[in-house]
Amino acid sequence: MKRLKLRHWDWIVSGVFLAGALIFGASAYQDGALAPLSALGLLLCIGSFILGLVKLRCPFCHHFLGFLSGSSHPFCPWCGDQLTGSDGD
Repeated sequence: MKRLKLRHWDWIVSGVFLAGALIFGASAYQDGALAPLSALGLLLCIGSFILGLVKLRCPFCHHFLGFLSGSSHPFCPWCGDQLTGSDGD
């Protein structure tokens, strides 16, 4: 169950970052580098980075696991606790 939550936050952080990057890139390409939508896209990218730093942590020792880490580590690299449930959650 814990792993599903980490995977869920991985998808949210990745989606917000991708949306921000697309908004920033599209508006910078069409209107210039200082368009209001460029600022919004940049804020979304920065916000997703901060959200990832806050939410992508081990549920046991609370160390940062890294971005896109919910699906790559079955165990916490810091404390060694299992990030997945024993029944295959």
